[in-house]
Amino acid sequence: MREKILHAAEKAIGNAGNDFTMDQLATAVGISKRTLYEHFRDKEEIVELILLSQLRDVVQQAQAVTHDESLSVRECISTCVTLQSRSYPLITLPVKGQLLQKYPQIACRIKSAAQAYWQELETYLEGQQARHRLKPISVQAVIALMQVISYDYMYRRLVKREPLTEQDLLALLEIMFVGMIPDETKEESR
Repeated sequence: MREKILHAAEKAIGNAGNDFTMDQLATAVGISKRTLYEHFRDKEEIVELILLSQLRDVVQQAQAVTHDESLSVRECISTCVTLQSRSYPLITLPVKGQLLQKYPQIACRIKSAAQAYWQELETYLEGQQARHRLKPISVQAVIALMQVISYDYMYRRLVKREPLTEQDLLALLEIMFVGMIPDETKEESR
């Protein structure tokens, strides 16, 4: 029943953002509001579970990408920073931004849970550095720079509503790649 409710909530959020009501959700699922509250304490819990599920999906995808030996460092990082969740696909990035603004406590918990994603990338970069596929630079500094680029991109796109695209994000990463990948022609041939 919980999964049925979460999938109905995804549709409701996809259509109305945070403006969906628990009454509407109960009706969509075909249960009473009381039954809905037996499964979830409130709307915030539902939103958090859906957003955490999306994050877990992105982390799993990042793990698959970072373990793909056929990808260059450039391809791996570019792919990882542009991953989209396959779970609850109706909740788009702008809607997610709206929800995180509405529920700052969820935003804090999501940011904390995102450490698994950043740890995956850090471990990957350390391994690539050990294989001499990166310049001898601080991996922690690269991760910090990637976080700044990613969070700035998200802020500008979602809060300031700037018309940024994925290509804009990748262009920012290109600047970072110049300082971290030793020999571009050798890297691209791997």
